[in-house]
Amino acid sequence: MSEIKLLQEINELKKLIKQNYINEKPVLTAKELQIYLDFSESKLNKLTANKLIPFYKPTNGARIFKKDEIHEWIMQYGVHSESDADRLYQSYNGKRKSR
Repeated sequence: MSEIKLLQEINELKKLIKQNYINEKPVLTAKELQIYLDFSESKLNKLTANKLIPFYKPTNGARIFKKDEIHEWIMQYGVHSESDADRLYQSYNGKRKSR
């Protein structure tokens, strides 16, 4: 095995170990959240600057994110399928007709 190939595999293993470590943590740093969500630093900075994502600043500088709150935040922005939209429409129409 070539040295380059071996280094690539070691880097892949490092990434997998780090991802597994992050998956186990209930609280993430900004850098860890970037990896977890595959967001750029710029994207995360914009979200926090505009207070669009839940976070904490206990040290008045470092941003901390609770993973369960991040999951709730993600779920707020679900995209409905056509069948979901049809069901919602039928439900809405049924309620309007019963008035």
